[in-house]
Amino acid sequence: MKTILLTLLCATALLLTGLVNAQDDALFRVVTDAVLNLRACGSTDCAAIGQVPGGTELPVYAVRGNWYQVLVDGELVWVAGWLTTPEILLAVGAPWKDERTGCEIEVTSKRQLFDLNILLAGNKRDEIKVEIFRPGEGNPLQESGRSESQFSETDIPYTLLYFHELNVDEGVFRLKTDLEGHTRVVGWHQDREDVHTILVFCDDDSSAQHSSATPPPELTEELYLDERTGCEVGVAEKDTNEHLVLVLMGDEREQVLAKVIRPGENAPTDWSDRQADVLEQIVEQPHVLQIYHLDPTWPNGSHFLELELGGRTNRFSWDVPSSTDGQLIFVYCNSSAGPATMPTPLSSVEVTTVQELTAALTIDGATGCAVAVPGLGMNDDLNIFRFGERRQEIEIDVYRPGESIPLRVSAEITNFNSSMVNAVGPHILQLYRVTGAWPYGLYHLELTLDGKIGRMAWRREPGYEYSVFVLCD
Repeated sequence: MKTILLTLLCATALLLTGLVNAQDDALFRVVTDAVLNLRACGSTDCAAIGQVPGGTELPVYAVRGNWYQVLVDGELVWVAGWLTTPEILLAVGAPWKDERTGCEIEVTSKRQLFDLNILLAGNKRDEIKVEIFRPGEGNPLQESGRSESQFSETDIPYTLLYFHELNVDEGVFRLKTDLEGHTRVVGWHQDREDVHTILVFCDDDSSAQHSSATPPPELTEELYLDERTGCEVGVAEKDTNEHLVLVLMGDEREQVLAKVIRPGENAPTDWSDRQADVLEQIVEQPHVLQIYHLDPTWPNGSHFLELELGGRTNRFSWDVPSSTDGQLIFVYCNSSAGPATMPTPLSSVEVTTVQELTAALTIDGATGCAVAVPGLGMNDDLNIFRFGERRQEIEIDVYRPGESIPLRVSAEITNFNSSMVNAVGPHILQLYRVTGAWPYGLYHLELTLDGKIGRMAWRREPGYEYSVFVLCD
């Protein structure tokens, strides 16, 4: 069977490499509120040439006023943007980073003198263009005025845009931002009783903090209780074989999303491996290790740890003196009340990382399954084909770069309708489909069979799509 599978990997490339998903270039995505007309131009002057039902997700490629150019059945058409809801809905008090513009946006409940307020901060605050739209309206709100000021705690300057006598409606408001040709539309849910302030922080310095109050808390060996996420966090200097290790504990250790951001960088760095319950000598409770290899290129200096749990986000800082110094970061997240205790320190901790996969078949020592990751895919989906007599028993989880929560399976298809795949024999296609482009970097694969867990990884690079072939006999 393994010989047949290798033949399949080569043959499938001819079929799949020609499949291109144009949605990689989408500016953002929206969902239609109801049945929506499709038009040949961004105006009601153009007759409707079709319709899409309510609840349809559409990728947006261009914005003209409040008309969106979208892709439907392979054709670019126009729809009324005010009759859609942005895919990205901001939660109050949870900062969100726009990777296209580099801006951070946060909806706060801080009360000001007016009905609705936008604070523009950062050294690009004069360049960013913003517009606010009421629920179901096509024209943006008109500003009542603007003024210049600075945050009292940090002396950081900002521009206040305010909107007065709005008679605020309940529903999803939309915020449109435009910076250096990059356009984004996000939304938030507005209640009549709340007065919201929208903070938009745009700065060339990706490590700058938008907080109007204080810098992020600095981690020490004393556990710090984060009131926003409810987690307790601390750092300990250890000899960890040149690894930075996050130790996630508590009954919400699998739910918390932990990201490490290196000095001068914007995006979180990829972790090298995740392992469960392997430090019994210092952690006397269930735990998950999220491991980063400190190679010689790893920068020294102030790092950021970003935690997200239950829609609440907070950021912390700590110093990495050199790439040869190992560290343990303890993160204790528990749904029930009660303080955590820092695990007993040891002089050294043995840490190992996973093997990287290639297009050649690799045997997993834990489960005995054979795994290969060729550079091919289907319509920008991630596809895991499970072959062999134990294809029903093997459990597989996938982690994207820098993420600590496995991807949700979109669908499972028994005996996928492909003559080349069917030639191998019975199989199950485990399909993953996400909104937005798949990030580049190190992906992790976790196999569970007969209580044994195997971990492998592969690296996604530009110009390649990926399927994973897993054979368990």
